[in-house]
Amino acid sequence: MPKSRRAARVALLVVGGAILAAAVYIMVRRIGLNPELDFGAGAYYYADIPEFEKKLDWDTYQAQLPFWVYVVLFLAWGALMYWVWTRMEKHTKPKHMEKLNHPAILVVDMLNDFVTGAIGCDRARAIVPATARLLAAAREKGVPVIYCNDAHLPGIDRELQIWGDHAIVGTPGAEVIPELTPQPCDFVVPKRRYSGFFQTDLDILLKELGVKTVIITGLHTHMCCRHTSADAYCLGYDVVAAKEATNSFTEEDYLGGLAYLKTCYGADAYSNDELIAAF
Repeated sequence: MPKSRRAARVALLVVGGAILAAAVYIMVRRIGLNPELDFGAGAYYYADIPEFEKKLDWDTYQAQLPFWVYVVLFLAWGALMYWVWTRMEKHTKPKHMEKLNHPAILVVDMLNDFVTGAIGCDRARAIVPATARLLAAAREKGVPVIYCNDAHLPGIDRELQIWGDHAIVGTPGAEVIPELTPQPCDFVVPKRRYSGFFQTDLDILLKELGVKTVIITGLHTHMCCRHTSADAYCLGYDVVAAKEATNSFTEEDYLGGLAYLKTCYGADAYSNDELIAAF
């Protein structure tokens, strides 16, 4: 939870507690829960009343207000505190989270060949738990999860000339890793180029889902994530990067990729906790 929101909640609780204490004190005095009270007469011993209360004519003042008035005031106070709490929750949200308007998560190339196979690496494996957690939270909140998966034709696709055979259609290497297996509510978009948008139906899918913001996850921030973000930006989507659920072959590539997304597409990178809180 952001520090500003935590401080605001503490302040609200302190103020609310003070008001509650005052209300209880008034009600205690009103109904006479005082060992020195003359219950039969319904009045306090004058000698035991503090001087400031004598000046305020406490008993006369209270006698003018029936007990039910205090109940109504207490309920009104509770309603006011609830209203203040909900308004505070709305207005203390980090401004950057306002971008997450109708979001969807794009899972880029979290395939066997990218994680453990032909072009796999330790850094790809490192983001699996964080990615799984983010996707589970998205599904729970009704945020669409869309897999953008390399699905290459052997001996045809140009990328294979650079990276060698990987994610060949119909092979185990082109399947999503078991830890992130797509669920029935998810969507899968095959692609033959770096970008998840290039000559695929990703754009029409997002539009029909009412998506305004894409959250980029997967591999690699300086390649497929970068090209997918470029097309998303050009097509009018807001772009956000999940910094715990993206990676690259090296730290330099990873950070450079995130910096490029920020510079060129205004794509801020956020932690899982920040994203989940904004769903």
